[in-house]
Amino acid sequence: MSMRKRRGFGLVYLFAVALVVLVAFFAYAAWWFHYREVHPKVVAAIPTVYAEEILSEGWLLWHEEILATPYAGKIVYSRPHEAHRVFKGEAVAVIDTGRERIRLASHKAGYFVPGLDGAEGAWRFSEIWLGSGSPKMKAAFKWFENGHALKRGDPIGKVVPMPQNLRCVAFVTATPDVRRSVESGRLSIKLMPKGLPLSTEVLASEELVGVYKVYLSLSPYFPPSVLTSRKLSFYVFVGERSGVEVPESSVVMRNGRQGVWVVEGGVTTFRDVHGMPISSGRFVVTEGLKAGEIVIEEGGKAKEGGRVLLW
Repeated sequence: MSMRKRRGFGLVYLFAVALVVLVAFFAYAAWWFHYREVHPKVVAAIPTVYAEEILSEGWLLWHEEILATPYAGKIVYSRPHEAHRVFKGEAVAVIDTGRERIRLASHKAGYFVPGLDGAEGAWRFSEIWLGSGSPKMKAAFKWFENGHALKRGDPIGKVVPMPQNLRCVAFVTATPDVRRSVESGRLSIKLMPKGLPLSTEVLASEELVGVYKVYLSLSPYFPPSVLTSRKLSFYVFVGERSGVEVPESSVVMRNGRQGVWVVEGGVTTFRDVHGMPISSGRFVVTEGLKAGEIVIEEGGKAKEGGRVLLW
């Protein structure tokens, strides 16, 4: 066989091999895509119990009276850098006039705070309630130091008479659950994520665009630690509810409706659901899905009437 014929035969052989490989590749790809189409990743809806908690901010209100020294001199506090409970006539500091040391006493029972924030006398309910956002503080809270020289009439701190109700003006997202709670006259809040709910009385409320402005009584909650800041962060707690949990990727929007692709009888069907996303890429379904039902994990890749082989 001539060299030319051998070369031609080699090219034909290589072409045939390449064609076979190409056909095999496309056949495998077609099988693989078909396999993936009928074997999508699926998950079962897991029963769960969750509590809706809405992070909110409020501004605290209380009655307070500035306590001033009737003498000039250097002051020494009995409990510096600490808001604490005192009874009427209890000494809160000593003023050294240079000739004698004179006890300075609280004129009322309550909490004594050896410091001021500059908002005393100007922090009023009417101004905060009528405002549309966070009220402006005149200055940050500042502790008064031991050994500080004072003139006659200078403030040494403030007294918060007790008993009294600690009150709060806050803006809270107006969800249906919050609306029902506000209308009932009670709102549960949590001061810490893992803390116990505190039932507060709604003294007044006003519905704005998407939020409620509420005036709350926090009684019996009133620790002295809150007196160094008039701002309070808290969670509105609207109770525990049952539902099922699925990956957030399972939930898609279709024709303006929120839902998941449920596998029933080996066929995918779109079903409307209600719920909310939670942490770690999960979604809690409160309506429309039962525990144990199978849904497509990647909802964006599913279609109506698609065949699914679970086994």
